[in-house]
This record gives sequence, structure tokens and C-alpha cells, in this order.
Amino acid sequence: METKTILFITTSLLVSIFIAYYQYYYKIKEVSKINFLLSILKMLSLFLLFLLLINPKISKTRIIYQKPKLSVLIDNSSSISYLNQDTLVNSIVDDFKQHQELYEKFDVNYYSFGNQL
Repeated sequence: METKTILFITTSLLVSIFIAYYQYYYKIKEVSKINFLLSILKMLSLFLLFLLLINPKISKTRIIYQKPKLSVLIDNSSSISYLNQDTLVNSIVDDFKQHQELYEKFDVNYYSFGNQL
């Protein structure tokens, strides 16, 4: 909460205590238990009324840790097979799949493209 809101709440509590005291104890000769109960109820009701007028907003920050997405694109076009690089591409992809630290840090997705994705 902002300090301004906390200051308003504190001020409203003090004002409600002052009003209840003034109505039930100021220039009263006989103090009874019922006056004490009524002053507490008056103070609570005024404080809640002031609190509704202030309308404090309590914000909560929630942090969600998400792995970033890593897209691995594999060329599967006819030029790879024409240049006899199939085994090289497969070995590189297998190296990616065996790397455990990569899976701990990233959400890995494999895509193959050639004539279609």
C-alpha cells in the first residue's frame, strides 16, 4: 500500500476514536459499562465507514518463472541430401537432443522444413 493510504487509514482511526470519545465521555458525570460498549461500537462503525470511503487497494505481485522457448529448425530440403550432408544434420540434431542443460534452461521445440514446415 502507498504511504498516503496508510496515513488516511491512521487518520480515520484517530478521528473515529475522537468522535466516539466526544459523544460518550465528554462532559459526562457518570460513566457506565454500557457507555464503554456503545463507544467501542460507534468507533468501529465510524472507522469502517471511513475505510469504505478511502477504498484502499491491496495489490499482490505474483512472479511466474517460465522457460524461454528455443526453436531448433532442421533443414530437410533436397539440397541437404544432394550435398550428402544428411548424417551431419542428424548428428547435430542428436547432439541437441542429448544436451541436458539445454532442456533445463529452455523449452526446446524441433521443426523440420523443406517443401513444407
